[in-house]
Amino acid sequence: MRSIFTLFLMFVLPATVLAQDPSAVWRSLADVSYEPRVIDGQKMEYPIFGREAKKLNGQTVTVRGYYLPLDVKGTNTFMFSSLPMSSCYFCGGAGPETVMEVVSKSKIFYNKKPITLRGRLKLNADDNEHMMYVLENAERIDE
Repeated sequence: MRSIFTLFLMFVLPATVLAQDPSAVWRSLADVSYEPRVIDGQKMEYPIFGREAKKLNGQTVTVRGYYLPLDVKGTNTFMFSSLPMSSCYFCGGAGPETVMEVVSKSKIFYNKKPITLRGRLKLNADDNEHMMYVLENAERIDE
């Protein structure tokens, strides 16, 4: 019985805490460093995920942030940031750990205010056609 309780504390409780505190996901994703590598003849920064970020790989997470519009008409794939557009990775001075690519179950429309999403987080260190964090099968949960 004690081992079942230990497993609960190790695996279920952290997932529950993350689901209750969407900002905890962004803090965990900040656990990343970078090393330069040559990919397709280009020098690129390759992410080295830390322990906190690795814990989230493949997990269903809840995260709150800002929709970065690629198309204001709504789409199933878009960028999502922990910071407003004026401060985000693409427009401001933030790092790549503050943004993620989102693939949603249905269209989500641009909104200037923060929104909350839930989906399966994937860490991506190998495919430079995508962001290093991808939230798959996402749905907006604050409507």
